[in-house]
Amino acid sequence: MKTAEKHTVFFLLILSLVSIYSKCAKDLPLPACSGNCSDIVFSGNVMDVVTGLPIRNAQIKITTPGDYGAIDTVYVLGVVGSNANGNFNLSKSIDTSIHKLYSVEAIMPEGYLISPQTTDDYSIDPSNIQLQYFNAADPGIHNIQFSAFSPSRLAINLHRNSPLPAAGLTMEFDYSIHTPGVYQVYGNSSWFQASVRNIDTVIYIETAPNLNTVINWNGTSYINTLSQGADSITCQSNVANQISITY
Repeated sequence: MKTAEKHTVFFLLILSLVSIYSKCAKDLPLPACSGNCSDIVFSGNVMDVVTGLPIRNAQIKITTPGDYGAIDTVYVLGVVGSNANGNFNLSKSIDTSIHKLYSVEAIMPEGYLISPQTTDDYSIDPSNIQLQYFNAADPGIHNIQFSAFSPSRLAINLHRNSPLPAAGLTMEFDYSIHTPGVYQVYGNSSWFQASVRNIDTVIYIETAPNLNTVINWNGTSYINTLSQGADSITCQSNVANQISITY
C-alpha cells in the first residue's frame, strides 16, 4: 500500500499531536488567503486492493492545523468525493507560510474496509477511515493513493487446552493483512478474559479475500506471558471461511 514519504521526526511529532487534538478541536472553514498565497492541488485515487477496480463515493476530507501550528484549531480545506473512476481533486488557495501541514482523510463508503475488523462483542475501535499526512512541498499531494476492500467473514475457532492459572488469563488477538508488494495493513484487536465457561470461543472478523490474513495472539496472567503464537489464512469470497487455533 502506498503511503506518503517519510518526513522529519519533528514533522511527524507535530502531525501526531494534530491527530490527537483534532478529535476534540472544532472544525472551522479556512479563512480566505490574504498573504503568501499559493494554489495547492490535492489529487489522488481510491482503489479496491483485491479487484483493482475504482471505489466511488469515498469521502475525502482535507484539513490543516490552526495558525502557526496551533493544535486547538483545525481548518477544513474542503471535502470531496471520489468519482466513478475513483479519482478526487481539490484545489485551494493557501498561505503556505502559515499552513504548511495537511491531513488527508478518506472515509470509505458502506461495504468497504481498510483493515481487518472484528464484528463481535470483543471488538475494539473498528474503523473504515484512512489518514495520510503531507506538507506543502511534498509532491505526493498530487498522487494520493487510498486502498480498501470488500470484506469476507472469517470465523476464528479458539480452544484452550491449558489449565486456567489462579491469577486469570487475558487473551488478546491482533489481525493484519500481509501481502508483500501488494497490501500490508494492521487491523484492530479483540480480547477476552479466559474462564471455565469459554474453553471454546469463536471470534468473527471481516477481512480481505484473496490476501493473506495474519492472526497473532498473546495470553497473559498478571505480568507473565503464558501463550503466544501466530497463524494465517487466505480467505475466499462468499464462503464460510474458518481457522482453528489452540492456545
